[in-house]
Amino acid sequence: MASVLRIGGAALLATAFFASSVAATDAGDTADADPPTEQSEEQDVQEARGFDACWDNIEAAPFVDTADLSAESNAAIDCMYHYGITRGTSATTYSPEAPVIRLHMALFLVRTSKVLGLPVPEGATESFDDLEGVSTEARSAVAQLKEMGITTGYSPQIFGPANIVERAHMAHFLARMLRLTGVIFPPPGGETFDDVMPLSAEARNDVYAMVELGVMDPATADRFDPRGDVTREDMALFLARVLEIAEIKPVSLELELSSESLMVGGAATATVRAFKPDGSPYRGLLIDVFADHGSRRGTACNLDIDARVNGGDAGTSQNCWIDIGDPRTDSNGEVTVGLAYSSESAVNWIFAWAGTLGQEFNERQVRTEAKRKIDWQPAPTSVTTIDPLGIVYGQGASIAAQLVGPNSAGQRMILVASYDDVVRVIRIETTDDDGSVAFNIPGRDNPSDNIYQPISIDETILVYWDRNANNVHDGPAELSARTTIYWR
Repeated sequence: MASVLRIGGAALLATAFFASSVAATDAGDTADADPPTEQSEEQDVQEARGFDACWDNIEAAPFVDTADLSAESNAAIDCMYHYGITRGTSATTYSPEAPVIRLHMALFLVRTSKVLGLPVPEGATESFDDLEGVSTEARSAVAQLKEMGITTGYSPQIFGPANIVERAHMAHFLARMLRLTGVIFPPPGGETFDDVMPLSAEARNDVYAMVELGVMDPATADRFDPRGDVTREDMALFLARVLEIAEIKPVSLELELSSESLMVGGAATATVRAFKPDGSPYRGLLIDVFADHGSRRGTACNLDIDARVNGGDAGTSQNCWIDIGDPRTDSNGEVTVGLAYSSESAVNWIFAWAGTLGQEFNERQVRTEAKRKIDWQPAPTSVTTIDPLGIVYGQGASIAAQLVGPNSAGQRMILVASYDDVVRVIRIETTDDDGSVAFNIPGRDNPSDNIYQPISIDETILVYWDRNANNVHDGPAELSARTTIYWR
């Protein structure tokens, strides 16, 4: 889904919304208006900056009656479904041509307000007399909008739940909601359309603002059509643009490191979790993970070439780009990659981010990111042993070893004594403050019946640093030394 909606000079992906089943009736209207919000003449119109609240990664909604709509409208409906703002008129239909009634408008705007992070009063109760027979959710939505100042009703007693929403009223509702987000509005009194001149000053200002911000489109170059009906397709487009202007993120990322301080040569894991706005896992999302120098330069990647992210980018992939070589989140919305460092020591920022296919990382532009710091500490450099002397059958032996280099104190060391590849003794000790350790092992019996002609046995001793505490020597990363006990 790559359709793009052009709004206010920025590329926006459109979105759509929800309906409940209440029959619409023909009813007149009066001004559902509040006093206009004062705005400084010096304030400029906020520009939509293309943060893709409705980005290409959003899955298609399950509606089968939108195929004939424009790409923008389909993208808008997909987006509204993604954010949980619409549920459709059934599991498979959206009814894009149906007009929006005021009751459904309330549901749309309350759900959108929650996505916008506005303080929606959960305990609000309605004060209108004409809401009998509507659902509890719808009554609550009307009460919430009233308490938030988004709607005042036709009168203190009349809301008109089944009346079709007109475009001038929709401009009121959207403007009041957007003002609560802190979006900067154009100064009031701007030039507007001939057919809105009979409206109140507030109505003219709200129409002007919604057109200038790119939320609503005029009917023609010189007409707004204030009395025109708002359809469900229109509502999807309007709300998609609101989300874009408010810079809402379509996905949230969490990044967890198995350790935030680790010695060079060790291994850590980074687990990335992706969530949809409703908190559910985001499956199948491409995630780019890279290791950045502790001191970043600019807003692009500053890759540390000594850091390794295993399982992050495939051989055909590239760090700091969203491409098909990046790992995809699983059914739990998770991606796990391995981290390692091969040089002396460093501090890395581990970045995990999501974007559209082909996008290059830029910290100023990317909003779906998470980052954590990991401190790679210098590690010991070697293990040495002192060859045991004077070893005789029937007596125990002490094997001294030294873990050499930084961070050598308090480390887990293991001794393995074997003969002909058969392990006889395993001992585990911890180095002292100097990195030293001593292993005591039991003696061996003389295998010969003739004490005057003993058989010599050469027992191999392996001492290694068990850095990951798994009781297995895992190769060169776990420093080791060998010596031999000559039993006589």
